Parts: sequence; C-alpha cells; structure tokens
Amino acid sequence: MAGFPVTHSLSPAIHRAAYTALDLDWTYEHAEVAPDRFPDFVLGLDPSRWRGLSVTAPLKEETALLGHPDDDVRLTGVANTLVWSRGERYAFNTDIAGFRTALASKGLDDVRSATVIGSGATAVSALAALGRMGVQDVWLLARNSQRVGELGEWASAFGLDVRPLPWGGGVATDSDLVMCTLAATVADSLVDDLALPRAPQLRGVFDVSYHPWPTRLALLSEGLGVAVVNGLDLLAHQAVEQVRLMTSREVSAHLLLAEAQLEIERRAHA
Repeated sequence: MAGFPVTHSLSPAIHRAAYTALDLDWTYEHAEVAPDRFPDFVLGLDPSRWRGLSVTAPLKEETALLGHPDDDVRLTGVANTLVWSRGERYAFNTDIAGFRTALASKGLDDVRSATVIGSGATAVSALAALGRMGVQDVWLLARNSQRVGELGEWASAFGLDVRPLPWGGGVATDSDLVMCTLAATVADSLVDDLALPRAPQLRGVFDVSYHPWPTRLALLSEGLGVAVVNGLDLLAHQAVEQVRLMTSREVSAHLLLAEAQLEIERRAHA
C-alpha cells in the first residue's frame, strides 16, 4: 500500500483478512512515498517478490502511467492498483467497480440522475461509474469552475451529460442520488447549502468519508429516510476487485467490510 500519507489506511487490515480467508501466506504492508519519489519506488520493486500494490491519494494519476492500463484507467487517467504478471506491470482502477457494487448493495444500481460533489480523482471515478451504470442526467458541484468544464467535456466523450451547479448552491432537485467525494471537514461545511430536503425523489447519498463517522451529511440523509453509502462500503467493494486481480480468487465484501469496522474499533481503543 503506497500513499502520502498512508498510515491511516485500513487497507492492510482488510487485505490481510482476505489472505487469511483464502489461506494464503501473503503479507501486506504500507509505505509512505512522496509523489516525487513514487515512480522510482515502483520501478525499484522486485517483481519476483511483489504481486500487487494498492495506491491512495495523491498518487493515483501517477500510477496510471506506471503500468499497462485497463479500460477504466484509459478512460479516467486514474489508477489505484498495480499488478505484476509475467514480469510486466498492469494498472487498474478498481474504484469504478467499487462504486458500482457498493451502490448495488444498497439497491441503488438503477438510479437515473445524480449530483456529484467535488472534482478530484475520486469524482472522476464516480462519474465514470455513473456512466457505466447508464445514468442519464448528472450535475457536478465543485469550487473550480474551469475543472468542472473540463470534466464535462471529458464525460461527453463517453455519452455522459454533465451540467454544472454553482458552488455554495443546492444539489439538483431532480437527483435520485448524491455522491459526495470531498473530505468530511469540507463536506460538513456545505451540508446546509446542499438543500437535500428540496430534492423530493432523492433515494440515496454516497459519502466517501468514513472517519469521523457519521458525518453531518450522513446524519441529515438518514433523517430524510434515504439510503446512505459510505467510504467503508467503497473501500471494501473495491478491495474485492483488488484481491481478485492479485490472487485470481474471490472474497466476500461483507467479510472485508466487517474487518474494516473491527479495525476502526481496535484503533479507537488503542
């Protein structure tokens, strides 16, 4: 696991749980690597000893350039997984599959309209997931208007119609789903402005945060009676795909989600 910072990551705990369930004598550790050192770090890894590498922010764009890309990496320019096979490196974006299966686990795989909040790498994967799901109408709420325009143009190339919303304004009132890709501290300051009660057909909110939890956005959403998906759901579901890519075997998202929750409890009592 590589990131900057990375010690907060729950990925080591959930991957180790997967290896135990699969009866594999594998190890999984974390490495804090600054962005300017990351390419040399990857190139220095011995493919005879490494099967895969998970990657978190802010290294996902760089990771896309360090292996043969799959279709999702080609689409987004973002990768969070490297896998070594036959002496070659392959780059994958498992967040897209993670978004889709996490939404499906909450009965939200048939939504037709969504508001996405944020414009970073996670928002890119969220938009790609919506496009893969056949969502028809998408609105993007982000501070950087130039970036919003760039993402709208990018999304149009694969048939997604992304329309901008003013920063500080509410979500689109026609939204079935709201996907917030911002850090909890930023998102919490926007909650009142989002005006979720004015979106009468809202069915679900996907808040990619998981610590601290619950966020103000999650509490408001639960109070409105809509389904809430969180960052732990995303982490567990995308890890199912990472484990499959690295081991060619399947594990349950429920197992990985339970382990992530246990690890949070262990840290709270440490």
